[in-house]
Amino acid sequence: MKIICVLISFVFVNVSADITPYLQLIAVTNKHIQIAYQRNYDIVGNGLEYVIKAIVCENVFTIEKMNFMIAVPEYASIAVNQRLASIDHQFNMQGQILMKLGIPVPNPANLRNYFGNLNLTNLGVLRRRFTKKALTNIIRRELIGNETDGEPERVTFSEKCLFLGLWMSTNIPTFYTKSAVTGTNSDCVITDIANHVMVYRSIEGKYWQVDANDINHRIILLDEQLY
Repeated sequence: MKIICVLISFVFVNVSADITPYLQLIAVTNKHIQIAYQRNYDIVGNGLEYVIKAIVCENVFTIEKMNFMIAVPEYASIAVNQRLASIDHQFNMQGQILMKLGIPVPNPANLRNYFGNLNLTNLGVLRRRFTKKALTNIIRRELIGNETDGEPERVTFSEKCLFLGLWMSTNIPTFYTKSAVTGTNSDCVITDIANHVMVYRSIEGKYWQVDANDINHRIILLDEQLY
């Protein structure tokens, strides 16, 4: 926790004058996420998948905050128009990994070569390199796995919808998810920041993307979109 406190002070002092400390904070969080992704545990399985699942299922963060923690850190300062608020999202992600897995936050002093040529776009791409894989695995297990294997439900349909919304953000970050809610027809309605709407629902034991204006019209199997 001392590392976090030192980094907080460093960022707060410098953030108004230079974006570099903010970029370094995202880079440190990316490294933290990478370490969690590379860890596997006997009880909880993959570390990053476990953390992301806990973030969604504990219902503490809004979809906006989860997006900036998991999928699109490069858009946080633009969306909230306040860099100190966007900094908070990175500390939230670090805190979740630390609390859930006990993995300490990487020391920035040991990551000088990791920082490289920092820019927001590259940092977002690197974040999604790990989080998209983790979300894909969660969706395969919690949506498609339950449907095909007949296993008992481990998460609610509302939580499944949030997983889909976050996964969509990793697929199309420039139009990341604004809301992911369950509709009146037991479907998942995902709306992005440009107000494009995508709908998913279970039909005959399989999840499909369906036409937003005609939910009985099947577009593509979710399973096919994951590859």
